[in-house]
Amino acid sequence: MSKVPNIDNPVEELEQYKTPPDIAADIAWDVVKSRGIIPRITVDLGCGTGSLCFSFIYVGAPYCVCVDIDKKVISKALEFARAEELADKVDFILSDVRFLSIRKNVSGSTVAMNPPWGTRVRGIDSFFLEKAMEISEMIISIHALPRDLEKNYIVKLIENNNWKIIKKEVRDFPIKPSLSHHEKKIYKTKALIVEAIKYGE
Repeated sequence: MSKVPNIDNPVEELEQYKTPPDIAADIAWDVVKSRGIIPRITVDLGCGTGSLCFSFIYVGAPYCVCVDIDKKVISKALEFARAEELADKVDFILSDVRFLSIRKNVSGSTVAMNPPWGTRVRGIDSFFLEKAMEISEMIISIHALPRDLEKNYIVKLIENNNWKIIKKEVRDFPIKPSLSHHEKKIYKTKALIVEAIKYGE
């Protein structure tokens, strides 16, 4: 996963931070290898250069759809897919997730995403979750660690939409300096990884 390219000249308003390779790999390994759940379609919303998508492909998932609003990162992810001979397993959609038009309730689909955390555009993380719940049967999503896990609006949004949270995990989430005002070599923060399924699935 360390081979997946970084995001060059990230756009601050889009909160473009690459998912750490170990986190992306652990998420996919846990789902596919440890529990034997093989999504028919993996959807990576706000994919960047495709860390989560490619991690699922590498452990045996057959097909992934990558969605991002930024043409340059989509192009870089496509270039990587071709170099790794994975282009026949991945499709790319250039779109704002809030206005994404994709077939609803695609049978057997899983959304694996590291959406913007809402530090620049308030509520954007909720938009991503709502779209994920619209098109999938299972969600694995990375969010800023809230002060109160049980009362957090992300948790409430999932549970109030007839979804069941089956796993919550707190991980260290180092962010490498990528913007002009970044002064530290590594910004250390923590993330909440939420896994949820529709009731009845």
